[in-house]
Amino acid sequence: MSGRDIRTGREAGRARASLLRCVGDHALAAEAGGTLPASLWTLAIGALVMAPFLSYLSTSLLAGTDAGETTLERYAAEAGVEYGIWNLLNDSAFRLQVDTDPGTAYAPGPAVSVNGLTPTVSVEAIPIGTWTVLPDVPATIGAGAALAHDFGDYIYALRGNGTTTFGRYSISAGSWTGLAGTPAAIAAGGALSYPGGDYLYAFRGGSERVFYRYTISSNSWAEVARPPAQVGAGAALVFIGSNEIRALRGNGTRAHWFYETDRDRWATGVRNTPATVDDGGALVFTGGDDYYQFRGRTTPEFNRYSITANQWYALADAPAGVDGGGALAYPGNGLILAFRGNNSTDVWLYRIVDGVWVPAASAPATVGWGGALAYVGGDIAYAFRGNGQVDFWRLELNPPRFDISSQAGDFTLNVRVEIDGTDVTVLVWDIN
Repeated sequence: MSGRDIRTGREAGRARASLLRCVGDHALAAEAGGTLPASLWTLAIGALVMAPFLSYLSTSLLAGTDAGETTLERYAAEAGVEYGIWNLLNDSAFRLQVDTDPGTAYAPGPAVSVNGLTPTVSVEAIPIGTWTVLPDVPATIGAGAALAHDFGDYIYALRGNGTTTFGRYSISAGSWTGLAGTPAAIAAGGALSYPGGDYLYAFRGGSERVFYRYTISSNSWAEVARPPAQVGAGAALVFIGSNEIRALRGNGTRAHWFYETDRDRWATGVRNTPATVDDGGALVFTGGDDYYQFRGRTTPEFNRYSITANQWYALADAPAGVDGGGALAYPGNGLILAFRGNNSTDVWLYRIVDGVWVPAASAPATVGWGGALAYVGGDIAYAFRGNGQVDFWRLELNPPRFDISSQAGDFTLNVRVEIDGTDVTVLVWDIN
């Protein structure tokens, strides 16, 4: 493939349509560096990825346009952009390298020559997601804070930090409302779960053996069946359907329990975690048979639990050790969203299908004790920073985006593309 020179005749070239050439011509009509409407940039290249790149390129007008219309350098550079896209779609090793190291430029495959020119091509991933800083919460957020979405307009929140403060955030109104406080102060190990209907459930934490139920309609709390033992840092709750909430005790133990909401009782017939859970412990349910766990305790350990097999399975470690403020959420599309906590800005996405961690856009500030995530649908999640701060954030996820640069002679194209499966959308087309 290296060094191949592709030439096609004028008549054959005019008889074939080149999608990239087409958008390139529109780009010349716009100001350099402009952003064109998204509808103009949708590249329907699913059929192209079935053939080797050079075969695809040789049937494209991109390589066959005569120099009378524009320079050969321009079309060689355009070919370089297509080559970058082709490699992102077809070379899994290259894609993984780019995905897991955003901000670093990588050159795809062997060089390819077009009309006697060999473009220099580089591809760079952009961390996924855009953060928006929202108006501050009414008071500082600390250890034991938690968020739970009600599948509608509200996000319910425990403030933690040794207080009884409880409230909810209206997504549509963009405002907080205080609600009845918990019967006693919430501390490290506080957790919150919404199983649907009129109730939410909460661990008090603080090495206390206390479990609460909140009734939405009456704005009231009640203590319900006590958990099997005291609950502390790293405790977590997750609803898995069928009137069942699964729980980690945390507190430096391996205890793993389940609670039956319809019977108000705890049971211990589920397998304990592979290792002790502490600060930064977290759970997330992804539907079906599985939920996932951070161990915390400054380790990167990440595990999957099979409900039917009653078994834990070790997965690829997170990129770094998880501690206080570690959190998990499931935005769907085969991804798990994660805060590292540990007084860092690290945010990650775990790709379930291939077991790979990918960096997401860094949090606006360091996340620590009380850090929490809540997915609310539509690729949107909300977050507490914790760390004794009042920060409240919104994260909008997007399909993976890449910057591709291609230079041929004195002509350079800088293109930003978004790749959703095999659908490619060009967001920005910059000509230098």
